[in-house]
Amino acid sequence: MLSVCCYVDRPSAKIRQQPLKALCASEDSPNYQVILAAAKNLGGDLSDWQRGWCTEEVVSMFLRGRRGDVTAAAQILAQALFWREQYKDVLTGSRVPKWQGDLRVLAQGTMGHPLLYLCCRQQTHSFSVPDTLDHVACVLETAVRKMPPGVQQVDAVVDCHGFCLWYNMDPRIVIGIAEMLRQPYRDRLRTVMMVDAPLGLQPVWKVIYPLLPAATKKKVQFLSAESATSAVQELFTVFK
Repeated sequence: MLSVCCYVDRPSAKIRQQPLKALCASEDSPNYQVILAAAKNLGGDLSDWQRGWCTEEVVSMFLRGRRGDVTAAAQILAQALFWREQYKDVLTGSRVPKWQGDLRVLAQGTMGHPLLYLCCRQQTHSFSVPDTLDHVACVLETAVRKMPPGVQQVDAVVDCHGFCLWYNMDPRIVIGIAEMLRQPYRDRLRTVMMVDAPLGLQPVWKVIYPLLPAATKKKVQFLSAESATSAVQELFTVFK
């Protein structure tokens, strides 16, 4: 099992409230057109909470994801904004999730990339699907908020020590996490290190793999604890 230290953070509830036209440098820009179209898809307007998330950086990620197609980018941006409205209380920190394990922001790399970590041994005995998704959403939001300018992705370590097949049979959790990675946190994962994965993981992985976004599948690595430790040491400065 990897030897690690931890720090924990909660997302801040403060966001900047601003009109749609103030979100982009120009009202003629593709990003602004994407925001307008997304707002129309959601009924014609965005809440202050939704507007606060529509930065140039975020909207550009959706536009790139649809190769400059404004209409297509607006559709997936609207999906992400709808999801964020549903999870607003958790993402803003106004409601603390019922933690379902030890998934957290563990450290931050020398270039500013957050490192997420969880150990399968710490999974709760009576896990809840909604609580698990709240937990994951809170951690992902915290990681994104910790990114310095110019950094857009996180790395993740899944320590399979103590893996229990019984705790990982519900596909709703995987479907929910895949939804987060597909739109609200699209292109936020840089790499996922699966450490010392046992044979018992194979049945679960066969279910999980088809549900993951295509880009995410390419980012998963199966490593020994020794190899993962070396990879983390090369990429990150772990704060104590």
